Amino acid sequence: SLYREIKKLRKKYGYTPSNEVILDLCYEMLNETKRDDNSILGDYPDDFIRKMRLTGLLSLRGGGRFIDINTKESATVDYILKNYISYKEFETEKEFFEYIGQVDHDLISTLTVFEAPAKTTKAELEKWVDHYAWDSIKTELLNLAQKKSSSDDILKVIEQPLRLEFLTSLAILKKLPDVIVKPNFISDDEGLPTSFASGGSPDIECLEEKDTVLIEVTLLTGTQQHIRESFSIHRHLEEYVKKGTKSYSVFISPKSFIDTERYFDFIKKDGLEVRISNIDKFVNSLEMKTTLNEATF
Repeated sequence: SLYREIKKLRKKYGYTPSNEVILDLCYEMLNETKRDDNSILGDYPDDFIRKMRLTGLLSLRGGGRFIDINTKESATVDYILKNYISYKEFETEKEFFEYIGQVDHDLISTLTVFEAPAKTTKAELEKWVDHYAWDSIKTELLNLAQKKSSSDDILKVIEQPLRLEFLTSLAILKKLPDVIVKPNFISDDEGLPTSFASGGSPDIECLEEKDTVLIEVTLLTGTQQHIRESFSIHRHLEEYVKKGTKSYSVFISPKSFIDTERYFDFIKKDGLEVRISNIDKFVNSLEMKTTLNEATF
């Protein structure tokens, strides 16, 4: 298996084998089928890790150099090892599709996302605030705004929309440590996001003095931004206000669309305040202001 090959490789070469050693091993396993070397060394591993992290079962360790089991999902991992450790062989494609089309409800029930979603703790978030310098957080946010890729070993395997939520949380806590920051994304045991919050929650909740600030972020622009974001943001804020919570929302995107702006202006008559900020403006405001209220005004 691939696992055994990796263990043999590490036993012989340690944790830093040369590119040539890795390529020789891969071509041996690929029966010398020619592939692009850069894809083997970079693109394929990144794609594999990114997709496996979508399951919520894997965590990154050692600054992104290693993958490990997410301990928050140990029950699911144990179930998979017990029931799916052996591969079935199929005579026909039809048999395979009939098998793969079956839903294992017992497997699904073991996932924490269906019981008590594992959100990021204060300690986990503060760990990443300490890990990344402000300049790194700022650069990564501006890269997202400009549709540029990340070269960071950890951030590059987090899907961009989810990465925006994560970095926005770090940015606020980094510059405004007195603000209580509660991101609602689902995270692994390292505090790194694996999936989005449920549709009934704002992306990030912030508490500053007597204010509850609902931070909503997106990489969408144009018509889709208004269609997919405006109404849910309205609903989230309305629910908080109805409970008597002193609240306002902040909508952050690469560039706000005119229909989005008009809609948020329209709901002011209902006593709902949604402040709009582009990513670059928000980042610059955090550098210059001393409160979240000032930075988003």
